[in-house]
Amino acid sequence: VHLIIVGGVLQVIAGVLSFRRWDHLTGTAFIVFASMWSAMGIGRILASQDGADPEALRLGQLPGMVGFMAVAIILCVCAVTVNYILPPVLVAILMTLIFEAVGAFFDWGRRVAAGFELFIVITGVYAVVVMMLKGISQRYILPGFGNAIYDPLLIQSRGAPTARNERKKITKYAEPMGMGFLGNVVPSVVLAFHHLGYFNDFRPAIAMFIFSALCQMLASFYSFLRHDFFHAISFVIYATFWNSRAILQLLISLNFPQIFDSRVNFYGQWTLIIIIMVLTLMSAAHN
Repeated sequence: VHLIIVGGVLQVIAGVLSFRRWDHLTGTAFIVFASMWSAMGIGRILASQDGADPEALRLGQLPGMVGFMAVAIILCVCAVTVNYILPPVLVAILMTLIFEAVGAFFDWGRRVAAGFELFIVITGVYAVVVMMLKGISQRYILPGFGNAIYDPLLIQSRGAPTARNERKKITKYAEPMGMGFLGNVVPSVVLAFHHLGYFNDFRPAIAMFIFSALCQMLASFYSFLRHDFFHAISFVIYATFWNSRAILQLLISLNFPQIFDSRVNFYGQWTLIIIIMVLTLMSAAHN
């Protein structure tokens, strides 16, 4: 438990510092890692409790893993244009999630997942060495951060950007919009599986909503710092919507209180839908 807490906190701090250094992709990756490992760690803790239902835990956690697989693929495609370190790490995380899912049914799956986790550890040590020897190592000895596999900005470039355009791009903080919208992936996948009847007990799946809360609240925070109030408010509403839906399903699973046995009684959901419709209309005029 201590390792999960310390690792998650350190990655959140690394993500926050990355956003303050105009590196939104690395910052997003760190926040995603923090929420993913925390959710998986909570699942392991629940599995070790007396009286835990292995079948309910397996069914409740698999949809979240599928959502994180989709997030890993999205980040990997984006990271190819940034550096050499992130793509293999994200591929290793994708394979870890796949074999963790297999391990829910067959024990050998977790052994294979452990191999990919060791690869993540090795690449993490490599990244630390690269950053400690920053300058010489990046370009000559240990290529890593700051070296992209290919640079999309060089494709069909017709000339150097003007100074005026460069000044427009300079901001104090990195853009958090990608992280905010990415926060919709995992909760939507989990709720889709739940409403399609794949699993009924929502207690094992509630930990997966750490992802949306963490990503979207931090995205809202940095949007406020960038004076982008439209996205700041939007991400708060997204986080409220997903987590209120998760809390509702959790209360239904717990049968507490009896009034929550019917989803129709969640009247606040209609208010959120109206607010989202208003934001949709506003987005038509938002640049």
